[in-house]
Amino acid sequence: MKKIFQLPYLLILAVIAASIEIELSVPSFPDMVRHFGSTEETIQRTLSLNFFGFCVSSLFYGPISESFGRRPVFLFGNILFLFGSVACIFAGSIELLIAFRFFQGLGASAIWVVTFAIIADNYQGSESMKVIGLINSIITGFMAGAPILGGIINEHFGWWANYIFIGFLSFTALLLVYFFLPETLKIKKPLETKTIKKDYWTLCTSPHFLLLNTLPNVMAAVYMSYVAISPFYYIDQLTYTSSAFAFHQGTLVASFSLTSYLSARIVKKFGERRSIITGAALTLSSTFGFLFIVHFLPNTAFLISLSMITWAIGCALYFSIIFAKSLEIHPELKGPASAFAMSSRTLICAIFVTFSGIIYDGSLQPFSYFMMTVVSLAIALVPKILPKSKPIYPQTNTQAT
Repeated sequence: MKKIFQLPYLLILAVIAASIEIELSVPSFPDMVRHFGSTEETIQRTLSLNFFGFCVSSLFYGPISESFGRRPVFLFGNILFLFGSVACIFAGSIELLIAFRFFQGLGASAIWVVTFAIIADNYQGSESMKVIGLINSIITGFMAGAPILGGIINEHFGWWANYIFIGFLSFTALLLVYFFLPETLKIKKPLETKTIKKDYWTLCTSPHFLLLNTLPNVMAAVYMSYVAISPFYYIDQLTYTSSAFAFHQGTLVASFSLTSYLSARIVKKFGERRSIITGAALTLSSTFGFLFIVHFLPNTAFLISLSMITWAIGCALYFSIIFAKSLEIHPELKGPASAFAMSSRTLICAIFVTFSGIIYDGSLQPFSYFMMTVVSLAIALVPKILPKSKPIYPQTNTQAT
């Protein structure tokens, strides 16, 4: 069969809207508090309920895509995400906005779950790591610019205009998927409840699979927790404009993007083991640096951002390696494995974001203790993840489709 050379780029274009919807809206949070007469904790529920919708539906999209194909599930997710995005524009209350953000999460989960299932259909081993690294780097590049763009849109047009922009991107993605995305699933399976339970039981009782999912999941949740509370600290406490805050946030995301883009080259030059160790060391040291800065230099936004940038670089060094490997543990369960990974990640994100909103007291100190605790526990798992004599990613040929 013919290789789909443009497939990674098609997937990137298709998932842009679902990737930047959070970063784009974050600079608007303080204005949303004032518009709805709400509280910081309530506004943060627009994130946690979005994550919850993502988490609940992810578990179903994987098995469904194994039975009905990747393409129809991808299309359904895009339609649902588009509906949620357009509905947010007309939300007359914070309760309606939270509900429509939940629908956005339901659609976004299909987009992301099927994306990684499609990658698993077409690429294995080192090729899978390269494609995931490519997608991470480009998508996070868009995510880096999203806060800046969101801040500008918010200042000139209002918080609701960001959802107009997301709706436009979502509609464009729907057209791209409809006209250009081929079906990549070779063999469809019957949709049976017994089979679904068996597949997820296999994943839930696979120590190696769970271990490889833990580190990326925890780091993603810590990042999203910081994203949820940082606009209130920078804008309300440090009196930054939404555009100025967005620059700090965009630089953070850009650092992860650039490192992800270079990760394949870094691994090739220094090896998987050294890359993981270096990334873990950077993550842990910058976590303690963040703790020190928010306690003794709390008004120094530059140093706070710098510590988080270093943290993001460390995460990017091992993120693609470990996540790609997790999808290879059970090659016969590509759809469910991708769904489980996405679902568990967003569940942890929802829990962490909610908890961070509860402990936020106008400073970053409570969050710094929370971050130090969970990151330290996660990094303690690294020795069990490290490859020994055999490389994590043997050189294999890309499967043609």
